[in-house]
Amino acid sequence: MDFREWLIKEKKYSERSSKDVLSRLRRVNTLVNEDVIDNTTLDKLINLEEFKVLSVSIRSQLKRAIRLNMEYVDAFK
Repeated sequence: MDFREWLIKEKKYSERSSKDVLSRLRRVNTLVNEDVIDNTTLDKLINLEEFKVLSVSIRSQLKRAIRLNMEYVDAFK
């Protein structure tokens, strides 16, 4: 089961919401300049100046996307 399917089935996200989470993860990858989300990504992100200037809402959404991705990874280890 891929991440988007997991969001829909396990977390009860809508199609649109699941795509939004994927988009946020791509944004995180761009900000931290890495291809893989891991347990160090959140720390790297919150220390970036580009992250600090984002609205509180956007910062929260990006952090939530990372946490969801890590939860997914942990569930399928």
